[in-house]
Amino acid sequence: MDTKKILSITFTLLLSLTINAATIKNLDLNKDGKPDRFEYYQGKKLLKVEEDTNNDSKIDLVTIYDDKIYTLIQKQDTNHDGKVDRIIKRKPAKNNKINIQTQRDKNNDGKFEINYQENIDRNQKSANKFDCDQHEFLPNVEDF
Repeated sequence: MDTKKILSITFTLLLSLTINAATIKNLDLNKDGKPDRFEYYQGKKLLKVEEDTNNDSKIDLVTIYDDKIYTLIQKQDTNHDGKVDRIIKRKPAKNNKINIQTQRDKNNDGKFEINYQENIDRNQKSANKFDCDQHEFLPNVEDF
């Protein structure tokens, strides 16, 4: 393979990596000197947020924005044992509605025993505002 072809392939690969690279913004929301929120951007578009919600330096909430099917996916470790026990997915539905799917591993065995789904109007708050057994308020679409 000649040098021009190698340089062309290398340039194309580097350009592709640069275009697809995400910028990471580290934030210290509680001002303890350690980042507790990591925002991933591609250009100006927010792709993903990782958060440490209980200040133990471990990520326990991941929010993914616009993954082609869902407009938002949240994976959360609500009891801070290192395992995801709640998943919330939102996607557009027919007639200007939003489909919200909530899954909950109630007994922390790795299986989601609770599966709830509803369609709401875009400007309506969810009827299933609170978590299935802890009654924690779930974030609404307007919060993002």
